[in-house]
Amino acid sequence: ASIRVARSDDRTGMPSSLRAALADIKLAHSVFALPFAVLAALLARPADAGWGRSAAQLALVAVCMVLARTWAMLFNRIADRALDAANRDFLTGLYNRRYFFEQAERLFDRAAAGEFSILIAMIDADHFKKINDTFGHQMGDRALVAIADTLRELVEGRGLVARYGGEEFACL
Repeated sequence: ASIRVARSDDRTGMPSSLRAALADIKLAHSVFALPFAVLAALLARPADAGWGRSAAQLALVAVCMVLARTWAMLFNRIADRALDAANRDFLTGLYNRRYFFEQAERLFDRAAAGEFSILIAMIDADHFKKINDTFGHQMGDRALVAIADTLRELVEGRGLVARYGGEEFACL
């Protein structure tokens, strides 16, 4: 069986959510530049060429409206992806400790109110240092990813899995 590093690009090591946010920024730049190039061409035409300055002014208003809407949509996508990247562990793609505590507090409050029962499991990979010392840190990273993938599959759709720290994981 092959082991993969979750949510990262083998070439750059950059998380996929961050790569997607950067792609959105590049797209936003393209969306921003093209209408202004068209507008500049309209304004450069003589008034008697069939498209006068009033048409260019209307085009400017239309461009501004399209840009405002496009930038708002792209900003929301970028913000969502940046937030997702901030809430996840870079190596495993699992949620990180901070996000786990935020969600656990909310879920514990709901469980205390009787909405549902809750169970928490803390998992520590025993003697993990031996893996790093014997096989190297790259194999240790692969082992962490394999553990994360297994926990993710076991909890899928029924709870929350997070990398608590080092070789420690938490399932809620």
